[in-house]
Amino acid sequence: MGYVFDGFENIQAGMNGAVSPSLIGVNEMSKGVNLDMRSGRPCTRPAYVGYDITGSSRDMLNTLKNGRYQGGAVYKHGGVEYLVFGVFGRLYALHPETLLVTDITCGEGLSPNVQRLYFCQANEYMIIQDGVNRPIILSGLSARYSAGGDDPEKPEVPVGTAMAFGQGRLFVVIDRKYIMAGDIYLPWDRIRVLQFTETQYLAGGGAFGLPAWLGNIKAMTFQQNVVSGTGLGALLVFADQGVCSFGVQNPRSTWNTVDISRVLYKDGGGTSPLSVVSVGNDIVYMAEDGLRSIKVTSGESQGGGATFQSIPLSRKVQSLVDDDTPWAYQYGSGTLHDNRLYFTSIARKHNVVNPVGNEVEDFYFNGLTTIDLLGSTGLPMVFEGVSTGIKYLQVFSVDRFGRKALCVLGLGAEDEIGFYVQEPATSLDNRVSATPCKVYTSAMNFNSPSVLLKKFSYADLWFSKLRGAVGVSLYYRAEGYELWTLAGEINFMAKDGSDGTENVYPQIRQKMRLTESSHGLSEEESELKNKLIGSKIQFCISWTGYGQLDRFVVVADTQPDAPIIEENASDRTYELTGTQLMDYDYIAA
Repeated sequence: MGYVFDGFENIQAGMNGAVSPSLIGVNEMSKGVNLDMRSGRPCTRPAYVGYDITGSSRDMLNTLKNGRYQGGAVYKHGGVEYLVFGVFGRLYALHPETLLVTDITCGEGLSPNVQRLYFCQANEYMIIQDGVNRPIILSGLSARYSAGGDDPEKPEVPVGTAMAFGQGRLFVVIDRKYIMAGDIYLPWDRIRVLQFTETQYLAGGGAFGLPAWLGNIKAMTFQQNVVSGTGLGALLVFADQGVCSFGVQNPRSTWNTVDISRVLYKDGGGTSPLSVVSVGNDIVYMAEDGLRSIKVTSGESQGGGATFQSIPLSRKVQSLVDDDTPWAYQYGSGTLHDNRLYFTSIARKHNVVNPVGNEVEDFYFNGLTTIDLLGSTGLPMVFEGVSTGIKYLQVFSVDRFGRKALCVLGLGAEDEIGFYVQEPATSLDNRVSATPCKVYTSAMNFNSPSVLLKKFSYADLWFSKLRGAVGVSLYYRAEGYELWTLAGEINFMAKDGSDGTENVYPQIRQKMRLTESSHGLSEEESELKNKLIGSKIQFCISWTGYGQLDRFVVVADTQPDAPIIEENASDRTYELTGTQLMDYDYIAA
């Protein structure tokens, strides 16, 4: 009947998977895969490059690479930010620049049977717990067990799980329900920070407890960037069914006479100490119902006692949450890097062989949910979607060669533990694999009444920042249809190598046209019309390689205003035809 147009110039608002694609804005996408959205236009994310790690022996490296990962932490010591982590109860320290791994295990190590260890740095010491054995204390790359209660006059760090260090004290969760506070740090008596002598006296405050209905304690952290002498505020405690705070910034002598605890809110409790991330004076964490943020009011940051606010963050990435695996939230991790939040998501199980030769269950994560905190005009943050390419174990922000780098401990092609770094100057994962990217658009009505049916005719695409070989595919589906139809494909090559006599600037391609006839689609008079014709049409723009999508213009042909299918008789049914697109299966070579 006539051509109608739709499309977009940018996707500044990022991902919005909270509602149907038919209801989101023209500058939003329903899902993004492997995208960098900081410019407001979808671009291929920076590449991840794997590096070979070295060690003192082949046997040590084989044990490390093929074991069950039990978590890790950044340990700042001597001007180096080591990655300290556990594998089957043994402890290792990885130098992020030399890539040398040192086995720092003392004695028999910690339990090889627990899924996660607990880490906390208290000044120059790193304390590592498994909840069963005496904790291991690191001083540099030297390790020893805590003396515990061997010396009743000076007991050291007790057996526990989650820990936090702040206000000059180490706090340890014991029996998963109580919190013990260590002695105050003194510059002339550094080891004092590992001692727990003050708990012997009632006036010193023994162990804190939570209301029973809150359940077990999962994580602890301190409120950051508070107007105080230390820059820290209350101790926040994340339990199964809610969050509490303890005003441990008050003198310890008052802990037994002043009510320093309060329940901030019920529900939305924490899941893992590795997925609690401080952002300014707010805290973002993985709760049982997805990502949440504890917002701090201005009165609270000034020490005025105003309230905290708990704000769900996952609605914009609801389609990712729906695909996620809540059972694995307790093993997830997050970090803040370059004003972006990264959280592991989409867990998968696999088996590893333990030290006695038995297969045991382990897991990894297929994706990283990414949130750009710089946002865009009028938006405090932009949800970029999910990044794939590595079987992620844990994500870190580490100082490497004088600048912060996003680093990953993950599994390689043979499921061996390896070290990966995000490198913005590189366009290929591991310098060999082209990254697959996807933009799932809104369901477009072509600026015409939804009562009118439309049939896709053609689309024009503009790309820039192209490097090397890039292949583009365009899929579409009618509003409400589950499967996708491939409309067309196009491939091109942008020069990315030179002998020094030619430039290799990123290239552009303008108005590349893909038509419905380019892939052999023809007029359809049957029920299959439902996949080709709709009141609104959604598109998936997929490309493999490095580039930025600058503009998308799509044209449709309006259809006669008449029913397209007769009544479906009870003895006749139809099967949907088309393609199911996969978003989480890419692993770099």
